Amino acid sequence: LDAGPAYLAFGQYGTMAFSVFGYEELEGDRRFAGEYGVLGELLDEISSHRSPDSVRGFYRHASDAPDGKLSFTMGDWRLNVNYIKGEPRAHGIIIRLSEDEFIVAGLGAFLKFGSVKTGRVAKVLQAEELYRENGEWKTLFVLNGDETAHNNMLYLRGRLEGVARTKYQNMNKPQWQDRFKVSGIYRMKLYSYPQK
Repeated sequence: LDAGPAYLAFGQYGTMAFSVFGYEELEGDRRFAGEYGVLGELLDEISSHRSPDSVRGFYRHASDAPDGKLSFTMGDWRLNVNYIKGEPRAHGIIIRLSEDEFIVAGLGAFLKFGSVKTGRVAKVLQAEELYRENGEWKTLFVLNGDETAHNNMLYLRGRLEGVARTKYQNMNKPQWQDRFKVSGIYRMKLYSYPQK
């Protein structure tokens, strides 16, 4: 079963719960367990940020174009979601923690950013991949300029088989790309500067 509708329900429609029909038939399904495990890590943040300006969800429908995209505004930022061709399960949730800080969880898309203020350019100031352990956020690794396309985007690569502690260097190897993934969790800060 696809977990994308749950991410959309929590992020886009402000639902308080989500029930999966027929989940009893999914015993041993690591993708299902991994995706809902990621949502479990996010529940505190989702429940603390309930307004449409603070949480948004997205989900790639079968009818969407292969290179589909969508855009929305959160505070002073315009977030552009670009679905990755060949990733039919693309989905995610974006939670705005403060004016310029976000937690993003998802898979199969990349985010680009803009400022709603005329004449300003938006960039990623800092990005890191997270996991939650004993109720605390832990940094798996800090993403550098190569991983953020020179601070221009956040790529939702996902976790390998629901395991957060994968070395980042392994992610570019074909054997990593060929194995299934579940949503990754990322924290990022944005900044803007005047356009020349």
